[in-house]
Amino acid sequence: MRKLMMILTMGVLLLSVSCQTMTSSMKESMEIQPVSVKLVDLSNLFTSPDAIVVDMLFGISNPNPYPVNVTQLEWTVSIQKIRLGTLAIPEGIYIPAKKEAQARKTYFLNPKTGPVMLLLSGAVINLQKGAEVFGGISKAITEDKAVWNLDGAAFVDSEKGSSSTTFTAEWKQAPAK
Repeated sequence: MRKLMMILTMGVLLLSVSCQTMTSSMKESMEIQPVSVKLVDLSNLFTSPDAIVVDMLFGISNPNPYPVNVTQLEWTVSIQKIRLGTLAIPEGIYIPAKKEAQARKTYFLNPKTGPVMLLLSGAVINLQKGAEVFGGISKAITEDKAVWNLDGAAFVDSEKGSSSTTFTAEWKQAPAK
């Protein structure tokens, strides 16, 4: 009888430990893991006195064992440490389980309204300074020497819930060879 009680006690103890391990393992697998966002490429598509057109390509990785939908991707653009504005890809980006998707955004800069934009954002104190600063930014982009900084966030929905994650990227344009 004593041996039977000891065997039953050990069995209950082992069953309890197994259930706790399974419960914590199931809980971990149910939590949504953050996606990873990287700036894959930034290309100067077009430059003229009236417009600068730049293309940004992002890679977004889903580490989860189920698909996710990036409901919004948004970021602030700074060039030469001057904040220019905020961009977003508001439409959903579907990413299958354990896969990567790419998203592209074309950014238009207007050299004629750029100084006003800098003044309104508080980056400069007057239009003359705005014209000087934006002229430097335009020149750096045109000569492929600009240093771009992006600070952003990705908002994600899935069958397991919602999450968000932040990302930063720095891109140094390289002069064409």
